[in-house]
Amino acid sequence: IGGFTLGSLSKTDDTTYTATFTVAEGGTDVAAGSDIPVSIVMADPAGSPSNTYTTAISQASDLIDANSPTVAAVSIADAAMNVGDTVTATITVSGAAGETLSLTSGTIGGFTLGSLIKATDTTYVASFTVSEGGTDVAAGSDIPVSIVMADPAGNPSNTYTTAISQASDAIDA
Repeated sequence: IGGFTLGSLSKTDDTTYTATFTVAEGGTDVAAGSDIPVSIVMADPAGSPSNTYTTAISQASDLIDANSPTVAAVSIADAAMNVGDTVTATITVSGAAGETLSLTSGTIGGFTLGSLIKATDTTYVASFTVSEGGTDVAAGSDIPVSIVMADPAGNPSNTYTTAISQASDAIDA
């Protein structure tokens, strides 16, 4: 069903069986209300196969989301940041065309990201404010990053942890 292998077949009564499948990462996504392809062949105890059943399943709310989004890059302006400055971060994602992602968790330089806005299918912007008592970072040094996004089905992205290091991006907290 939907390209996923059925398993755990059990007989409910003389005409009904149940089976399960697990949506695996990297499978084919199917939008809600679209046809979910089906291909099932049953066999009797003698091994004689049935005809292949191929009638698609189509219900209003039965989407399959088999692909988690990926955070591919995070950037900020290459400029000095001081207490009280609001800094805009650009987050580049993939694997989420047509979806609006949410920010599950996000910090840059130890400051919490907020105000996530979708700019395009592959670009989001968020911001943080440099607050008193945060960690100072010298220009050209690594600014730690930790960001996780999620798609509407709740599939989390990878945790993006590639530090930002630019010539003029000092943080004076």
